[in-house]
Amino acid sequence: MKKLKHTTTLTLLCFIMAFQVEAQNLVYVETEHVSPGHRTDYYNWAREYKELADETNGPDFYVASNSHGFSYIFNIGNNMASMDDHRKKMREWWQANPKTSELSEKYGHTVSKITRYLWRHDDELSYDVESAGEDKYIRITVVNLKQGKGADARALLKEYKEAWTNANIDVDYHVYWNVFGLQGATFQVVQGFKDLSHYAAYESSLTEKIGKEKLDEWMTKWGELMMSYENNESWGHMELSHFNE
Repeated sequence: MKKLKHTTTLTLLCFIMAFQVEAQNLVYVETEHVSPGHRTDYYNWAREYKELADETNGPDFYVASNSHGFSYIFNIGNNMASMDDHRKKMREWWQANPKTSELSEKYGHTVSKITRYLWRHDDELSYDVESAGEDKYIRITVVNLKQGKGADARALLKEYKEAWTNANIDVDYHVYWNVFGLQGATFQVVQGFKDLSHYAAYESSLTEKIGKEKLDEWMTKWGELMMSYENNESWGHMELSHFNE
């Protein structure tokens, strides 16, 4: 995202349904950790950055946050050359708009570190349904697999998709495989909800629609396939996001 004189990078692992993600699209994420006590100043930076992007037709980005910082999500294309194109477009936009540097000088102290990740959307394993309105609450499960367990994980994820389809679940999910940023074979499952109550109702409905026995069976299988997993949550910020018409 923004230029800092000395940036190491960070990422919050958030993928949002604001983008119309096509099969196998690459999604690039930068998360900026906000220094303690500087969240208000950082928010002002993000707001001014969005205004500048709106005024100058900057590259599209979606913003989400958690307790640690803010993530900038870019839907960049479907091959690694797209990553180079994205970097080139960002560099050209920064150079054409010196205000990006002015904002960095003004607010750079609010960021402690940044991390970058690249993820590839897996259309075959994702479950997609039509939804109305903005998903403000985002749940992300990140799974690091044991060596050689990728094929087994794909087979299990196909079982999930079949079960969700048969049960006509009204909340979708998207599967992404890590390209860089994390070690080993890692994927994440991302879901968007209107709010916390929507998420709670969804969780409750799974036992009824899928069945506790099946859910427990899957959890046992995951225990055999994964090294570790982590559940994260985030909040979407359309007011800080920028999309060209």
